[in-house]
Amino acid sequence: MKHIWKKASLPALLLFFLSVAGCANNEDGRSASSDPDYDLTQVSNKAEISQEIANQAKRSVLKKQEVIGARGVNTSDQLLVAIEVRQLDRFRLKKLEKRITSDLEKKFKDKKVTVSTDKKIYLELDELEGRLQTKDLSKKKLDQETNRIKKLISDQA
Repeated sequence: MKHIWKKASLPALLLFFLSVAGCANNEDGRSASSDPDYDLTQVSNKAEISQEIANQAKRSVLKKQEVIGARGVNTSDQLLVAIEVRQLDRFRLKKLEKRITSDLEKKFKDKKVTVSTDKKIYLELDELEGRLQTKDLSKKKLDQETNRIKKLISDQA
């Protein structure tokens, strides 16, 4: 009887440890639903143009379950935001884009809001955020870059 009990408990114990190890396997220890700053780059507010509005918009967008990353910049009159969504939610990109755009337009009435789910725009805004962070951008150059990115967005639509 003891021999049967030992044979039955070994696979059960092995299964238990594998399931615990499988549940704990999270790449960086964070998940988008529990951490609202999952993929958020805070851009310095000491730049020529404060990026606090873009930072607020990114925090707001990252609260949505479908969004795992956000990049954005703002000028004196416009706000550009690019989002990265979960793989399963990619089927509803346009609907999600419209919903986020309307939410941000309500929140930032004085800005012309543009939202994109395109990966290229996401990378362009990521690069622009990096340049803003290093203060390598004047107000005029920031306006030129945002207009260039906005043109890319309209060309892809």
